[in-house]
Amino acid sequence: MLGGVGLMLIAVLAQGHPNRSDGEQPPPPPPDPEVIVPDARALCESMLLDETQYGSYMESAQHGDGYAAFRLSRHFSEQGADETARFWMRYSAARGYAHAQFNSWYELSRRGDCVSIAEALAWLESAAVGGSERARDELVGYRKTASNCGSISMSSYPRVSGED
Repeated sequence: MLGGVGLMLIAVLAQGHPNRSDGEQPPPPPPDPEVIVPDARALCESMLLDETQYGSYMESAQHGDGYAAFRLSRHFSEQGADETARFWMRYSAARGYAHAQFNSWYELSRRGDCVSIAEALAWLESAAVGGSERARDELVGYRKTASNCGSISMSSYPRVSGED
């Protein structure tokens, strides 16, 4: 089953390193890494904020910064404070931040009732107008889904440039 390369690799491993003379020992393993922050974990931009970041984003969000509100939403979501996270997500969306508008669409579209679908469609439209490629990609298909709710008039929604 082993091909020629596999057999050659086994032969080389059995003989040892070709540049090492008999009796020479391999170098010692590297030392263990120094632990600077115990129990550290990697964080991406969309997760927990430190105290300084939290204060800065909170102040900016309270002055209408949609991006800052989005960051607060992700912070609270990571902490499991879903209602607070949802508040900041909608706040961010209402201030025109396309990522928050798209995320609001996603969350509302999963509820399935016509009121949520109508609100979801409005957020998706806003995200598409705001430049979200993903929103544009979803728009035509979601309009078809929303058309199943008879009270929503699809003709009242403006077309987004580049949409068929």
